[in-house]
Amino acid sequence: MPDADRPRHVHGVVVTTKLGKCLLHCAVGGPGPRPAELRVAPLCQLLATMQDLAGSPPFGYAEVHGSGVVVLEGHSVIVAMLCDARDGRQSARLLGMQLLNTFGQLFRGAVASLDGAHQRAMEAAVSSYTFHSATQRAPGAGGCTMAPFVPFQEAFVRTMLLRPPPADLWLAPLLALPCALRACVLDCAPATGEPELLLATERAAGRPLAAYAGAAAPPVWAAVRAAAAALVVPRATATNKQNRKARVAALAWPRATDGGKCLHAALRAARIAPGSGCVVAFYQAEVPAAAAAAAAGGGDAVGGAVGGAGEEAAAAALALPEAAVPPDLRAALHGAARMVSAAFPEAVSEIGAPPADDDDERPHTPPTKPATAAEGAAAPLTPVQLDLESPRSTHPAAGVDVASPRPGPRPAPTPQAYFVADSPARDPL
Repeated sequence: MPDADRPRHVHGVVVTTKLGKCLLHCAVGGPGPRPAELRVAPLCQLLATMQDLAGSPPFGYAEVHGSGVVVLEGHSVIVAMLCDARDGRQSARLLGMQLLNTFGQLFRGAVASLDGAHQRAMEAAVSSYTFHSATQRAPGAGGCTMAPFVPFQEAFVRTMLLRPPPADLWLAPLLALPCALRACVLDCAPATGEPELLLATERAAGRPLAAYAGAAAPPVWAAVRAAAAALVVPRATATNKQNRKARVAALAWPRATDGGKCLHAALRAARIAPGSGCVVAFYQAEVPAAAAAAAAGGGDAVGGAVGGAGEEAAAAALALPEAAVPPDLRAALHGAARMVSAAFPEAVSEIGAPPADDDDERPHTPPTKPATAAEGAAAPLTPVQLDLESPRSTHPAAGVDVASPRPGPRPAPTPQAYFVADSPARDPL
């Protein structure tokens, strides 16, 4: 089915301050069932009240008139993703996390200023309260995007909403491999302190081992969560000069077998703001000789030998070296982790016109009009052009260190949005 004809499970987004003032509202069309249209201004007030009464949790979910509303809070704003109540919650949460990370870094100062002005206006309204003022509504007030955020809405938000869901963009290449059983994305820094499932694909059909790939098999899932938590913890190097993180972990369950093959899992660290995460690929492969020997002798188990009723076949997970992961799967896992990390830049510094540097390797083509559904589906994987700049970089021709960002004045900002992400001079993965 063409991407433009696929049902769209995330239909829009609302960004509001913690006082209930609407900052941004973007809705997109598309085939498939649509939730009831919501009045944005009352929704903003409702969300602000709900979050305040609940103690400002970082994540929540509600249903309003049959519409799913995934709520995220951070950077002094509330992001509400409007989605299909049955099928859109996972995609809505991930898109909301991306939007909250980028919007918060770009407009933190502007939001603080607007919030202060709104607070003073509310106090003035209370002091001059009359029956007439209480029953009148200012024209144009309510659920429209404010002028400072219109370029961001058209260049980033609308494009993000028109793309295929994250499961298709990030995890589809993993599932295309013959050995793959299932793929997942874990958030390794949630409020609970335990790795949390953010995104999961369907299990591969017709493969018995796929039944163990996921949270439905507690022993397997406990081992995967323990390995994910250990993977993102910094470890000291031999010189003890800096902390580095292991990039890939591999597990095998030698007693979960089918036709001479056993269940495996490969994990790759990724950046998921505000902390870290992992991409997990479950697959089937030959039982390694070392793993079989370790299993027979009670060898190294990740998270201990865990078991449960009806799960004896997956009672112990054995740690394997990275080289045990098939090369094609390792490459696809690396690509998926890179795409996940690219969706969460570490520091988005400014919005403006592209720099006019002669040695810029990539052409900058900012959008000049809102994207249609077909154009959004065919767009590149990143919502906007992200120019990664490190504090110091190496010039490709001279091979010497040069200061970054490059000297010289930048052109004045234009409505055609361009986002610059500053990242330290290291591999973020």
